[in-house]
Amino acid sequence: MGIIDNRDSNTLSAALSDALQTAKSLDIYTGYFFFSGFTEMADAIKDVNIRIIVGMDVDPKVISAKRITDDIDLSRHRLDSEPPTITAKIKNYQDSFIALFNNTDLFDKDRIAGVFDIFFKKIRDGSLEIRMNSSIDHAKFYLVHNKDEVSQNGANPGTRFMGSSNFTVSGLKGQGELNDRRIDPDDFHEYEKRFNDAWAQSNSVPVLDKNEAVNFIERLKNETSLFEDPSPYLVYVRILKELFEKPDTSTIKKPGETTNGLYSDFQYQTDAIINGIDIIDKYNGVIIADVVGLGKSIIASGIAENLGNKTIIIAPPHLEQQWKDYAFEFGITARIYTTGKIEAALKENNYSQVQTVIVDEAHRFRNEDTLDYQNLHKLCLKNKVILLTITFNQSKIKPIFSMLQPVKIASMQNVFYLRLVRKKRN
Repeated sequence: MGIIDNRDSNTLSAALSDALQTAKSLDIYTGYFFFSGFTEMADAIKDVNIRIIVGMDVDPKVISAKRITDDIDLSRHRLDSEPPTITAKIKNYQDSFIALFNNTDLFDKDRIAGVFDIFFKKIRDGSLEIRMNSSIDHAKFYLVHNKDEVSQNGANPGTRFMGSSNFTVSGLKGQGELNDRRIDPDDFHEYEKRFNDAWAQSNSVPVLDKNEAVNFIERLKNETSLFEDPSPYLVYVRILKELFEKPDTSTIKKPGETTNGLYSDFQYQTDAIINGIDIIDKYNGVIIADVVGLGKSIIASGIAENLGNKTIIIAPPHLEQQWKDYAFEFGITARIYTTGKIEAALKENNYSQVQTVIVDEAHRFRNEDTLDYQNLHKLCLKNKVILLTITFNQSKIKPIFSMLQPVKIASMQNVFYLRLVRKKRN
């Protein structure tokens, strides 16, 4: 018996590893299971039979559009409604699985090959099976079944872990979770019955098992880069493409065109608009960092107008009227909020469609402990984000990292754009 809080060495992954040393099988009932959890436990579970019941769907379209650096926020991307058929449900789960392979930075490339060998072997030989509940279920518990020789003729059937941890790396060790561990036989059998009943239900869906192994592995090979081993020449060509390929500018409107000549089309501003749109298309977020007087607001307005979304503008009070003018002059459908009213912006703009969020003087948002900072995170979620700031001049990395978080929330990747201009050009 004991409480596991994922602090220091008291992690669920460590506790499970200890219990699995005398185990013949492992049953897992979890809200979410993706490959990060298997990677964390691969060595400990390679020789035991595993059954997993998954209770939550994750939208593969959302995952494909974002870059996942951790799986803490997977619950934000679940499907609003379940696929209508069993076939669709299986495909949805496998699509989500593959999307996370393609959109995550969790995997240690030096170790991943061995983990894949274990994963594929277990699917092929049937010692890893995954089913999904037909209805949404976020329950989480783990049953470690002892080998017969250590079960004391049934008096010690195994160990039950129950709490808040999904079978993901974040649930197993990466974030604060609370789980209870018990070896009481009656308690174990109660949870065992619950698991077996759910597994045997006619409406539970087998999404990954021995019958699906060949098709699923073939999909992984065809639809992910995990099996690729590009030559140095191809890597070189890709780098050249990333560095020198120019985005299509034929449909991008310049400030002069948008405002009927009210603003001039300075080349450096036009270049920034073009590059900014390209970066937002790739990563959903961009930072424009220029010294005072070079038209960051014009660049941001030009980007927002070209994106064509409804726009939310967060600006200091003394710049509120200026942003009203920009919105009118560029024809942007925008709501403007001063920096003290971010909570109101969050409440009034909770739409399902993507919006553009412009944050002026974004360097003000560097304290992650404030309510405004946390509300700004939520406001940026799933939206296109443009952060405007003075040129970076920081002696420590933390303020810069904190300011990047809104872009990270939007794009799920710490990718940002710095455009530094030494002097204003005529």
